[in-house]
Parts: sequence; structure tokens; C-alpha cells
Amino acid sequence: MRYLVVFCLAFGVLTPAARAQSTLDDVHLLVNFLPDATVAPSAYLNGGLSYADYDFVSQTTIGGSVHIPFSRRFEGAAVLQYLNVDPDVGRNRDGLADILLNARYLLPTRNVQTAIGGYLTLPVGSDDIGAGDDVALGFFAAWRYGVGRNTALTATTGLDFVPIGDDYDLALRLGGGIIHRTSDRFAILGELYIRTVTDHVLLAGGFDYRVSPQGRLRGGLGLGLSDETADYTLSLSYLYNFRR
Repeated sequence: MRYLVVFCLAFGVLTPAARAQSTLDDVHLLVNFLPDATVAPSAYLNGGLSYADYDFVSQTTIGGSVHIPFSRRFEGAAVLQYLNVDPDVGRNRDGLADILLNARYLLPTRNVQTAIGGYLTLPVGSDDIGAGDDVALGFFAAWRYGVGRNTALTATTGLDFVPIGDDYDLALRLGGGIIHRTSDRFAILGELYIRTVTDHVLLAGGFDYRVSPQGRLRGGLGLGLSDETADYTLSLSYLYNFRR
């Protein structure tokens, strides 16, 4: 509950200044990459790697996602990842994660760009990394607010049905961020991610650099603000858009 109060107070201060101008749709978020209030005009791929360091274990993730806009308001995505889990004590484990399917729909709103969507996982991953047993699913709503020509505020909220043992628990997910374009090619991002039940609080920052008309290099650093969150995370990815 304290996370919800902090989130509402923060965005209650920010949003009165927001104006629906440029929402910088070509710049994608880092942490809240899937639950976002954008639909791309053409298909794109995003692939890369990330590293997360916890107190007693580290995790390296390699993978990517393919995104297909079925209309100008509806976008679907599939995510495939390979995980390596390296504990301080015990053997190193690796394997494919469950496949994640995501969909979002951009609502015909005027002043604030709004999307709704959801996801589910297909339990086809490796038992060695704790995957392949249960279906996880969730729903979300996301917003983008344009502030002038070069800055956009983002927010997302969602509910996750988290498999715990033989049952499911309900987790509240909150996210907020800011995107600021410093030039035609370069943008910086800041994000806050909160998730109850698993007690995740992550503060992240990063960049988005347009290498070519079709390609973008993206990197980020995350700092954990709770005991259950990784002490730090590093990510680097390349996004390729198939538009001509």
C-alpha cells in the first residue's frame, strides 16, 4: 500500500503540467518495454542481453522479442529468452524461459495517449531454471503524456496472477518514467518499477540512440531499492524496425 501512495503522489504532482504534444513513440521504454502506450507503425525486433546481481546469485539473460502491429491500434509480441543462473553456492543452471505472449491496444483518447493490454506465458521452459510448470498472466493499462516537444511522461499499472506453489497470488504492478530527447538521435530515460508480493522496487536509467533509420542501440542501468530486487542490473539491446 505504501508503494501505491508514493506512486499516486508523484504522478499527481507531475501530470497537471503535462500536455498532449509529442509522446516520443519511437523511443521505447526499458523496464516497462511491453506495457507501454504505443503501437509501432511496422514490425520490429528487439534483441540483447541483461545481467542482474543479487546477494547470493547472479542471472544473465539473452534473448529477444518480435512485435507485429496488426492494425494502427493493436500490437502483438512474443518474447523468447535463455537464462543462466549462477548461485554463490551450488551448481550453475541454464535453460530456456517460458515463452511470453503480449498484446496491447491503443485507445482512441485525445489528451492522453492510453493503451490497455495483457500477457500470458506458455510453460515450455526448462525445469532447471524453475520454468515449464505454470501459466502466468496479467493485465495492464499504460499512458503517455507529452510535455513540450522533447519530453514525455509515462505511467503503467497492472495486475499479475503469480503462480506460487499450487495456487496463484495477485500482485500489483506500478511503473512510471520520463523520456527526454536531447537530439534527433539521442534520448535519455528514467523509470521506476514497483511490484508487490515479490516486493520488487527498481529505479532505472538508460539511453536510446538511433544508429540508422531502422536501428536503435539501447542500454540501461537499474538499482534495486528493496531486499528482493537485484542489487543492480545492466542491459544492452538493439532494436531493428522493418519500416522502409
